[in-house]
Amino acid sequence: MGVVVTGYGSISVAGTGVERVYARYRSGRTAVGPTQIGEESVLAARLDAEAEAVLESYVAVLERREKLFDRAALMAAYACEIAAANWKPGRNYAIVVGSARGAAGRGEQYFSDFSSAKRVSPFASPTTTAGGLASLPAARLAERLKPPTTAFVVSQTCVSAATAVATATALIRAGVVERALAGGAEAPLTPFTLSAMRSTGAYAHRSRANREFPCRPLASQGEDTMVMGEGAVVFSLENEDKRNGPVWAKIIGVGWGTEKPPHLAATGADGAALQTAMRAAIAEAGLWPDAVVMHAPGTLAGDAAELAAIAAVWEHRPRPYLYAPKWLTGHALGAAPALALEVALLMLRFGPLNMPYPVHDNSVRDFRTVMVNAAGFGGGAAALILQRPD
Repeated sequence: MGVVVTGYGSISVAGTGVERVYARYRSGRTAVGPTQIGEESVLAARLDAEAEAVLESYVAVLERREKLFDRAALMAAYACEIAAANWKPGRNYAIVVGSARGAAGRGEQYFSDFSSAKRVSPFASPTTTAGGLASLPAARLAERLKPPTTAFVVSQTCVSAATAVATATALIRAGVVERALAGGAEAPLTPFTLSAMRSTGAYAHRSRANREFPCRPLASQGEDTMVMGEGAVVFSLENEDKRNGPVWAKIIGVGWGTEKPPHLAATGADGAALQTAMRAAIAEAGLWPDAVVMHAPGTLAGDAAELAAIAAVWEHRPRPYLYAPKWLTGHALGAAPALALEVALLMLRFGPLNMPYPVHDNSVRDFRTVMVNAAGFGGGAAALILQRPD
């Protein structure tokens, strides 16, 4: 059974709306810059004023209790409603959202309240669970469509959104539902999450603020350049034979992989998990993708491992075109694969995107198929292959 992408909704540091997001990637202007997180000014990528205004307008019309949810849940609900805007009522569906940090902001807020007062609001428990990133969208869509068959959150570090899309694809292929909203949401620009990410030693130093590209995947010039970003991207997936909307792309290959990492915050130098995931996706698709939208976080070890994995998989074939979007978006952690899938869709529809700085051996070409890679702490990886419709 074929599964196709019939639309999507997004709100991220790249903007909102298909044309605006594609134009931002083509502009060569990064969203990464000095950002206030708690009491510190660090390098990160936050929603710009226009995207923030869109989110604020959306939140303004929510019910009072819905406004209490974490920023990640609010972005997920917005993206789900946009993705399902053309859906008609009656058909069953699932909501599957991937996130690494879940309700990070609300969790830190309520823990601070507890630390000082030894008590918290009665809303603390329902608004700090990761499940809120799916239950809020489900509640918002229930009246117009009907309650979903199931709505849940998956968490697999920075692979989460890819796992969400792969899981939703499996649900449709198995006939459990006819359509699904699947993607990722992350709002990690919080003091604790920042401290946790910086403790890995791979976070970009504040001194890179004067660089044109503070986050520079595939060309980091001898230093780690990873920074965090935020956003939510959710895709409308449908049974190919029962779809209502026009097709953006078909999901023709899904692969997962795992490995025993050298330590908790690293992947192996040869990218073994990514190799397994890519080979599995290619085997299912029955073809070699023309391009790869890479995970490439801008760390020396992470970028090198993924390049090694690609070189091993394509050992006897011409290397595909490579694109690494985190130069613009930073690393949205569990939502990052959803932002990468958005890039893949945009390139399939509107044409290839250039990296904004020289990347060796990377000639732009036209293509019909794109693979999206995802990897994360703990040794997990996933790969998805999309094909442009004829």
